[in-house]
Amino acid sequence: MHTPFRPSGIFSAQWIPTDAQGRIDRPSLAAHLAFERRAGINGVLALGSTGEFPHFTIDERKQALAAIVELAAPLPIIANITDIRPRAAIEIGRYAKSIGVSAVALMPPVFFPVSQADMLSYFLHVAEAVDLPVMLYNFPELTGKRIDLPTVAAFADRAPMCAIKQSGGEFAYHHDLIPLGREKGFAVMSGADTRLPEVFKLGGAGCIGGLVNIVPELMLLIDRVCRQ
Repeated sequence: MHTPFRPSGIFSAQWIPTDAQGRIDRPSLAAHLAFERRAGINGVLALGSTGEFPHFTIDERKQALAAIVELAAPLPIIANITDIRPRAAIEIGRYAKSIGVSAVALMPPVFFPVSQADMLSYFLHVAEAVDLPVMLYNFPELTGKRIDLPTVAAFADRAPMCAIKQSGGEFAYHHDLIPLGREKGFAVMSGADTRLPEVFKLGGAGCIGGLVNIVPELMLLIDRVCRQ
């Protein structure tokens, strides 16, 4: 299913600073987002792996999302709502929609083994309940599960899929995902922020990377040169 929102360019896999008690350090977050915005980043992935979302409660994830939406405006925000509990993912996703995020991201549920059919059912159930564009988020090294190509294709046919983020060690998977994205109408955003020239040569739409937190101007320069 096509969706009007399709991410491209350089997105920050947003770092979320915390204090000694693990609470979100809003002044530091504000300063950091201001630094990234001055560099000219194209958007933000909130509460991804760099954002260490498993450490936060549902209420803390909502607090972080609200702060990022406010501090990064008007940049597009993709909110990672992944949770082993579908009800929790839906709760966070509906809250994200209420505060104006552009899309949500979903990784496979962790811990318990799931088949590709179970994974697809989880994605579709959460996507239908949240009613926002969805970016699938493939990072097998963290989740223990790979989102296989037929699962990606089936989800794209039945839900408003705007993108997939491909992270981890299997760089070759970009070769399969990018042609599928052209066919199905979704973007491929890479987490391989040290291999961007290769990503863009293959036809990737952009990068969602942790390095954007550190050297955003360099990442934007690579993006600009590759597009030229």
